[in-house]
Amino acid sequence: MKQSLGVWAFCLLGLWACEQEERELADGEVGRSLSKIVLQEVQTLDAIPVTLTQTYLYEENARLVSYQMKQQYAAVEPEELTGGLTLTYHDREVTVKDEIGNEWVYAWNAELQAADACVYRSIGGSVRSYVFTYSGVAGKTYLSGVTEYLEDAGQPFAMLEIDYSNPEYPLVTKRMYEEVQQFRLDCSLADGVPNPAQLPVHFYTELYPLSFHHAALYARLLGDAPDVLPRCVQTLGSPYQEQCTYEYQLKNHLPVSCKIVHSEWGTRTVSYLLEE
Repeated sequence: MKQSLGVWAFCLLGLWACEQEERELADGEVGRSLSKIVLQEVQTLDAIPVTLTQTYLYEENARLVSYQMKQQYAAVEPEELTGGLTLTYHDREVTVKDEIGNEWVYAWNAELQAADACVYRSIGGSVRSYVFTYSGVAGKTYLSGVTEYLEDAGQPFAMLEIDYSNPEYPLVTKRMYEEVQQFRLDCSLADGVPNPAQLPVHFYTELYPLSFHHAALYARLLGDAPDVLPRCVQTLGSPYQEQCTYEYQLKNHLPVSCKIVHSEWGTRTVSYLLEE
């Protein structure tokens, strides 16, 4: 077995979850409680097929207790990279730590029923801090913003804003390096995918800086998961009219695969194994 800090830093977005009927950090379930989530995707790196498998195991109380990442390289001499997570639950915070000591600490706001801050500390001593904001939409609490601060920096390094003025078509604005990008999601009931498993929006899990909090999104620490997953994300203001579609295949109302088609980047397929 080999381990790579570079691969681990990319893959350790730290998927983990804990939830309850009243969104407490205690026993319980929301929607359809799952005991296991497995995501698998075959990628191509330097012309070599690589199978990425991420497995998340939950206790009966719907808390994630372990996360394993495995990358298998189909080279002449096959290689395998692995990594893992441990989770510790406290009264008003949750700590996520990887095998080499990098740590995320989320502060739970009982009034919001969501995490309002996070501090990340790397083994090298660097620190990043995050502030999360929320909007109330149709009786639910949805993430409306995340701001990232680097150590000793007075100004934000990256920001995301999510505008729910039209709840079926949220507008996402990303600000980073003095650049601004905007995206429009189609979460309409007519075109979207029902989400009884309370999965996060896949687009959010890959959009920085939220991608650094993949764990918290799957945990629903960052507000409620949507009832409908979008089938399309449009990049506004792009001269190429970029868009990305998400084609889900369902079994018993749960995803078994998602074909992701980007107008510029091509096609990917992610398979799902969800066990109740």
